[in-house]
Amino acid sequence: MNTKRTLTILAFLAIYFIWGTTYLANLFGLQGMKPFVLSSLRYAGASTLLLVWCLIRRLAFPSFRQLKVLAISGLLMLGGGAGFVVIGEQYISSGHTAVVIATEPRRARLTGIGAGTSSLSGSRSRSRARLSNCATR
Repeated sequence: MNTKRTLTILAFLAIYFIWGTTYLANLFGLQGMKPFVLSSLRYAGASTLLLVWCLIRRLAFPSFRQLKVLAISGLLMLGGGAGFVVIGEQYISSGHTAVVIATEPRRARLTGIGAGTSSLSGSRSRSRARLSNCATR
Protein backbone atom coordinates (compact mmCIF):
# COMPACT_ATOMS: atom_id res chain seq x y z
CA MET A 1 0.00 0.00 0.00
CA ASN A 2 1.39 3.42 -0.91
CA THR A 3 2.12 6.08 1.69
CA LYS A 4 -0.54 8.56 0.54
CA ARG A 5 -3.30 5.95 0.72
CA THR A 6 -2.11 4.77 4.14
CA LEU A 7 -2.11 8.34 5.48
CA THR A 8 -5.60 8.91 4.08
CA ILE A 9 -6.91 5.77 5.76
CA LEU A 10 -5.25 6.73 9.06
CA ALA A 11 -6.71 10.25 8.84
CA PHE A 12 -10.22 8.86 8.34
CA LEU A 13 -9.76 6.42 11.21
CA ALA A 14 -8.65 9.30 13.45
CA ILE A 15 -11.69 11.35 12.44
CA TYR A 16 -14.04 8.43 13.06
CA PHE A 17 -12.50 7.72 16.46
CA ILE A 18 -12.21 11.32 17.66
CA TRP A 19 -15.59 12.45 16.35
CA GLY A 20 -17.29 9.22 17.32
CA THR A 21 -16.16 9.36 20.92
CA THR A 22 -17.05 13.06 21.37
CA TYR A 23 -20.62 12.36 22.42
CA LEU A 24 -19.58 9.50 24.68
CA ALA A 25 -17.02 11.78 26.33
CA ASN A 26 -19.75 14.40 26.80
CA LEU A 27 -21.94 11.79 28.48
CA PHE A 28 -19.23 10.96 31.03
CA GLY A 29 -18.22 14.60 31.45
CA LEU A 30 -21.79 15.64 32.25
CA GLN A 31 -21.69 13.44 35.34
CA GLY A 32 -19.39 15.92 37.05
CA MET A 33 -19.65 19.23 35.19
CA LYS A 34 -22.16 21.73 33.91
CA PRO A 35 -22.72 21.58 30.10
CA PHE A 36 -21.10 24.90 29.17
CA VAL A 37 -18.15 24.31 31.52
CA LEU A 38 -17.56 20.96 29.84
CA SER A 39 -17.75 22.47 26.34
CA SER A 40 -15.53 25.42 27.19
CA LEU A 41 -12.86 23.17 28.73
CA ARG A 42 -12.87 20.88 25.68
CA TYR A 43 -12.51 23.76 23.25
CA ALA A 44 -9.94 25.59 25.39
CA GLY A 45 -7.79 22.45 25.31
CA ALA A 46 -8.25 21.99 21.56
CA SER A 47 -7.49 25.64 20.81
CA THR A 48 -4.36 25.51 22.96
CA LEU A 49 -3.12 22.48 21.03
CA LEU A 50 -3.84 24.23 17.71
CA LEU A 51 -2.08 27.41 18.86
CA VAL A 52 1.02 25.46 19.89
CA TRP A 53 0.99 23.61 16.56
CA CYS A 54 0.73 26.92 14.65
CA LEU A 55 3.58 28.43 16.67
CA ILE A 56 5.79 25.40 16.04
CA ARG A 57 5.07 25.58 12.31
CA ARG A 58 5.57 29.39 12.39
CA LEU A 59 2.24 30.08 10.72
CA ALA A 60 1.04 33.67 10.44
CA PHE A 61 -1.34 34.86 13.13
CA PRO A 62 -4.69 36.25 11.86
CA SER A 63 -5.14 40.02 11.70
CA PHE A 64 -7.36 41.83 14.22
CA ARG A 65 -10.17 42.06 11.67
CA GLN A 66 -9.95 38.33 10.96
CA LEU A 67 -9.85 37.58 14.69
CA LYS A 68 -13.05 39.58 15.18
CA VAL A 69 -14.87 37.53 12.53
CA LEU A 70 -13.40 34.28 13.87
CA ALA A 71 -14.40 35.14 17.45
CA ILE A 72 -18.00 35.91 16.50
CA SER A 73 -18.41 32.78 14.38
CA GLY A 74 -16.67 30.69 17.04
CA LEU A 75 -18.96 31.94 19.78
CA LEU A 76 -22.03 31.21 17.67
CA MET A 77 -20.93 27.75 16.54
CA LEU A 78 -19.28 26.51 19.71
CA GLY A 79 -21.30 28.35 22.33
CA GLY A 80 -24.61 28.00 20.54
CA GLY A 81 -24.37 24.84 18.48
CA ALA A 82 -22.01 22.61 20.42
CA GLY A 83 -23.04 24.04 23.80
CA PHE A 84 -26.68 23.23 23.23
CA VAL A 85 -25.75 19.75 22.01
CA VAL A 86 -24.15 19.09 25.40
CA ILE A 87 -27.25 20.44 27.15
CA GLY A 88 -29.41 18.13 25.02
CA GLU A 89 -27.22 15.19 25.90
CA GLN A 90 -28.46 15.45 29.46
CA TYR A 91 -31.85 14.24 28.21
CA ILE A 92 -31.08 11.84 25.34
CA SER A 93 -28.43 9.16 24.83
CA SER A 94 -25.08 9.86 23.21
CA GLY A 95 -26.03 7.53 20.34
CA HIS A 96 -29.17 9.51 19.60
CA THR A 97 -27.18 12.72 19.81
CA ALA A 98 -24.67 11.43 17.26
CA VAL A 99 -27.48 10.46 14.87
CA VAL A 100 -29.16 13.86 15.19
CA ILE A 101 -25.89 15.68 14.48
CA ALA A 102 -24.91 13.34 11.63
CA THR A 103 -28.24 13.86 9.85
CA GLU A 104 -28.29 17.64 10.32
CA PRO A 105 -26.96 18.50 6.82
CA ARG A 106 -29.62 16.33 5.19
CA ARG A 107 -32.40 17.81 7.34
CA ALA A 108 -31.20 21.33 6.55
CA ARG A 109 -31.19 20.57 2.84
CA LEU A 110 -34.65 19.01 2.92
CA THR A 111 -36.12 21.99 4.75
CA GLY A 112 -34.27 24.50 2.58
CA ILE A 113 -32.38 26.15 5.43
CA GLY A 114 -29.36 27.95 4.09
CA ALA A 115 -30.31 27.58 0.45
CA GLY A 116 -33.53 29.58 0.57
CA THR A 117 -35.50 26.83 -1.14
CA SER A 118 -36.16 23.18 -0.57
CA SER A 119 -34.76 20.61 -2.94
CA LEU A 120 -38.18 18.96 -2.96
CA SER A 121 -40.52 21.87 -3.62
CA GLY A 122 -38.36 24.64 -5.07
CA SER A 123 -40.54 27.12 -3.24
CA ARG A 124 -39.29 29.30 -0.45
CA SER A 125 -42.74 29.63 1.14
CA ARG A 126 -43.30 25.86 1.12
CA SER A 127 -39.92 25.37 2.79
CA ARG A 128 -40.84 27.78 5.56
CA ALA A 129 -44.23 26.11 6.00
CA ARG A 130 -42.58 22.69 6.23
CA LEU A 131 -40.05 24.02 8.75
CA SER A 132 -42.76 25.61 10.88
CA ASN A 133 -44.72 22.34 10.82
CA CYS A 134 -41.65 20.51 12.13
CA ALA A 135 -41.15 23.10 14.85
CA THR A 136 -44.73 22.90 16.12
CA ARG A 137 -45.00 19.11 16.36
